[in-house]
Amino acid sequence: MTLSLNDCSLKILIIIDSLKFGGAEKQAVTDANLLSENGYSVTFLYATGGPLVDSLNGDIRKHKIKTSNQLFAPFCILSFLILNKFDLIHCHMFWAEKVSAIPAFLTRHPLLFNEHGLGKWKKWYHSAIMHTISMFANRVACSCDLNYEIKISKKEVAKRKLLTLYNSFDCTIDSNLVENKKKNKTIGFVGRFHEVKQLDHLIKLAELLINASIVDFKIILVGDGEIRKELENQINKKTLSGYFTFAGFQSDTASFYKEISIFILPSRIEALSVALIEAQAYGIPSIAYDVGGNKEIIINDNTGFLIDVNDTRKLFEKVKILLENEHIWRELSINAYHNSHNKFSNQKRLMNLTAIYNQIKR
Repeated sequence: MTLSLNDCSLKILIIIDSLKFGGAEKQAVTDANLLSENGYSVTFLYATGGPLVDSLNGDIRKHKIKTSNQLFAPFCILSFLILNKFDLIHCHMFWAEKVSAIPAFLTRHPLLFNEHGLGKWKKWYHSAIMHTISMFANRVACSCDLNYEIKISKKEVAKRKLLTLYNSFDCTIDSNLVENKKKNKTIGFVGRFHEVKQLDHLIKLAELLINASIVDFKIILVGDGEIRKELENQINKKTLSGYFTFAGFQSDTASFYKEISIFILPSRIEALSVALIEAQAYGIPSIAYDVGGNKEIIINDNTGFLIDVNDTRKLFEKVKILLENEHIWRELSINAYHNSHNKFSNQKRLMNLTAIYNQIKR
């Protein structure tokens, strides 16, 4: 469906470091596809390829930066911008912001930064860099309100430049799918396999369920990353391989969301999880630790459960409730669907992006 948008003939350049895995990378691709489908001329610039490259629409011009080195990449981008003029540059994540700020300034390109993480990995000098390069940006979009507040508290970005821009999902999900969704005992996770996601907590969950004589469940892990082999070894060592399925990276996760009945996000750090938004959009009651922007997605006891970080016992108790109580599961499922569609749809993201672009362009 094509929306009627102002200045939809704009030429947009989207820049990101990698197109391997992760919610931020997926959102950058989603933005590019949304814009191209609605009349924008979109060019996508990236340093490291990956599976998500194939998810970009065919009419999007794709260019690989010759280097990901943060000292030399700005020169590559500068030469690219000298030869190619755009109406606006949209940078996703810190690397893209660092290497694009000065080239955009020198070539007089309007600039939007899109911050996805909470920056808890940053040292004092990272905040200093962010403070400096944000001077070249017209606006800085934070993925959640907590990210917005952190930027202000650290004085990384001038408040007048900040705004919140929620991540989104493909909202073509039929409400009948949710209304007719059957509760089963399939627990799922979708995302990058990284130590911050604490996927070993799902191993502990499996052990607790088995100890409670709940053995007719399965756990599907969709994604890939650096800790996959370690996870597989832990599961095999504990003889739990019969309960776990590793689906690998999937560019299309719809079939898995349709199968999953309970979604779990055991991260110790999160900004605004695209996977958590998508899970609720499919009417999946979700359980997550109360960190980062999770509380901006899950309405506790209404669309899912927020629990204290690292409380695997409470995680088990909430999973047990959903496994054993059809009425509670059904109520949370329907609430999750409506909340996600009302707050995080692609259409809403596109409207907000358009408003920001038009404001910056003027």
